[in-house]
Amino acid sequence: TLAVTSIVMIVVGALGWTGTRSSNAALDAIFSNRFMPTGWVGTIESHSREVLEKAEDIVIRQDTSAVKGGMDLLNERKGEVKELSAKLQATELTEKERAIVDEFNRYEDEVLVAVNEALLAAQAGTFDKAESALIDRARPSYQKLTGAGDDLLSMQIEVAQEMRTSAETTFKRNSALILGAIIIGI
Repeated sequence: TLAVTSIVMIVVGALGWTGTRSSNAALDAIFSNRFMPTGWVGTIESHSREVLEKAEDIVIRQDTSAVKGGMDLLNERKGEVKELSAKLQATELTEKERAIVDEFNRYEDEVLVAVNEALLAAQAGTFDKAESALIDRARPSYQKLTGAGDDLLSMQIEVAQEMRTSAETTFKRNSALILGAIIIGI
């Protein structure tokens, strides 16, 4: 009986350990691949809005002396945005999420390129071209960027809920196995 009890204890311990490990992996996946990217998406949108509004301010005021500051801000934010975009691309995503991320990154690039063109036009004193780049390309691309960001966040919530449901099912199954092993051991 001591041998049977020992075997049951080992089985219960092993099942408990694998169940805990599985739960930790599921929680880590939800955190790393769903919640962390949420912050990155928000920061990318915020940086894109910041450089767009700075360029719009420069063009509205027709202030060629402020262009250097706008270009500096654009280059600084562009580096940060590219770093966050790379992190976003590196996360484990579903096919649907990946498609939205690709769309999001395309719009983010369009915003930054159009703002850059607007600032270069403003620097040359051609404010009509600068205004056109902002109104016709940068602002619409920014609106699409935020729409894609919203779509991505909704999709991530949906996927996280599915992952949670799957983890909960696994937990219940493991709990039933542990309880069964305990009952058999008694």
